[in-house]
Amino acid sequence: MNHLTALLLGFGVDLLLGDPRWLPHPVQGIGWLIGKLEAALRRCFPTTERGERRAGVWLAALTVGLTGLTTGLCLFLAGLLHPAARFALEVVISWQILATKSLRRETMKVVRALEHGTLDDARRAVSMVVGRDTAQLTEAEVLAADVETVAENAADGILAPLLWAAVLGPVGGMCYKAVNTLDSTVGYQNERYLNFGRASALLDDACNWVPARVAGFLMCLAAFCGFDGHGALRVFFRDRRNHKSPNSAHTEAACAGALGLQLGGTHLYFGKPVVKPTIGDAVRPICRRDVKRANDLALLTALLVLMVVSLTVLVPSGAVTDEALSRYEDALWEQEEDEEESAREVLKPRAVLANAALSDVLPAANIKALDTGLFTPGSAPLEANFTEDSYRDDSIIVEMEKKRLYDSDVFIAYVRIATPSQIRTAVAGSKLKSSNTNLITRITANYNGIVAVNGDFYSNSEKKGGYMVRQKEVFREKVSNNYDLLVIDEMGDFHILPRGKENQQNGISTLQNEHEIVNCFFFGPALVVDGEVQGADTYDQYAFDPAQPNPRAAIGQIGPLTYAVVVVNGRTSDTVGVTMEQLATIMGDIGCQQAYNLDGGNSATLVFHNEIYSAKENKERSVSDIIYFASAIGE
Repeated sequence: MNHLTALLLGFGVDLLLGDPRWLPHPVQGIGWLIGKLEAALRRCFPTTERGERRAGVWLAALTVGLTGLTTGLCLFLAGLLHPAARFALEVVISWQILATKSLRRETMKVVRALEHGTLDDARRAVSMVVGRDTAQLTEAEVLAADVETVAENAADGILAPLLWAAVLGPVGGMCYKAVNTLDSTVGYQNERYLNFGRASALLDDACNWVPARVAGFLMCLAAFCGFDGHGALRVFFRDRRNHKSPNSAHTEAACAGALGLQLGGTHLYFGKPVVKPTIGDAVRPICRRDVKRANDLALLTALLVLMVVSLTVLVPSGAVTDEALSRYEDALWEQEEDEEESAREVLKPRAVLANAALSDVLPAANIKALDTGLFTPGSAPLEANFTEDSYRDDSIIVEMEKKRLYDSDVFIAYVRIATPSQIRTAVAGSKLKSSNTNLITRITANYNGIVAVNGDFYSNSEKKGGYMVRQKEVFREKVSNNYDLLVIDEMGDFHILPRGKENQQNGISTLQNEHEIVNCFFFGPALVVDGEVQGADTYDQYAFDPAQPNPRAAIGQIGPLTYAVVVVNGRTSDTVGVTMEQLATIMGDIGCQQAYNLDGGNSATLVFHNEIYSAKENKERSVSDIIYFASAIGE
């Protein structure tokens, strides 16, 4: 009974948390093991058809065996420590072998890409969850591929692990995960893996034979809850064999019938067409809502499996009451709906900042260009013009906004200024090449800043780092291969120069011929370039854990003399921060045409009216320099 209880709790944790990117996943370890074993076995066996097949048998046996042995050993050691420790580990294992929330999250990204991006964005998103070529897919084909992914992975990513873990416990569930990982890693019908991956593919087919059929039938039953149950049963029994795989079409057929869609057909894999029969009937054209409906159907099917388990084992034992189950289920659904609504929300600038012409918003009277000198402060702001979340005078508008995105607090300052001189930088010391640091609030107050953010990863060495300018004063002239540059010219416009000495040398020369460089920041990476949000692949070569959630700070230009400053907190009790890709998405969603990452971590701090919006809940770190916006009227 204990492992079934752990399985139920593990399913609940998976539904709540999914697979956090910051947490190492067992599949990563299994994948590493497969890679090491493949390299070793290919050296040990001849490169003949027979030799590769024998090596593939050993690969499958060793991977599954070592995975099961490691899992069993960890459970044994946890049991020696305390029975509660073993039970907790069983819950964690049950959580890690399931992919309910992750499947929904990854497939819904395709829909959000279509709603808020382009077809190419959606193609890239769906390419992350399917093995076929996606470059030429139409919107309908993208959606069909996404629905097929939900249907197929509902079987091998949710229902099969549930059944294997229910029968054989956490060791059995983890061994199944090893089999599934083997198939997704080496089970391809291409030149490299046709023979070497044959044993893994056959083993996966064998392990999924019963679960696929059970899952398909249960999905038909689940379809009677808000879907076309009769259609699901009809298509299931008619089309469940319409696939080259002996197992894939069972849940696809049930899903296609439940939704009234036609799936399957010929697709391109590695540039070659693979002919497949169709599954289901085209009762209606596919639409974006079908991806969510397919995920709902998969979740209902999983709940049906767990309901049987709960009724047969847990309820008689008194472990779970009907009332507790109802409350638990309602809470899960409410959280899931809230998360989906949050994910769909698109940030937009405040209306007062959305007008095209600056003159339409800010009158010209009393406005003066500020001295560009590095140690010259801006005009003192008028205290009476501050509200809790805004500031306005004849030369500047600042509006603050707070959002909850990616399980983190996101603070946004929208700024519109009358003259380019009002976007400024300041250093902590009394000279440019000083090693001094100071709190952002103090530097901001010293220079009469209205809103300010920490600058780049400031280096006090004249030899280390890249091209850097502060208020027209050049700190370093050399360029570097390591980071992107943000250049702010005399018009207040942003220019981003990608990493690489040649790119930056040419870019700086071109800009100097056409503009005056007022400020140049050496850090990055770029988040949005010429209106294009940079994807995750852009950040592979950058440091500072771009793929890990962290506190972040960024600045972007929305339009002429219109900017956004963003700080995402983290490392708190209820927030971890965002990845670089998520930060880029935020900057793109609020309308930035150019956006640039600033120093993050504990340095990420936004200051408005002496209030601190920071990585660690109103705590700030001393920094070497800031970017701030100042008034251009008054004293």
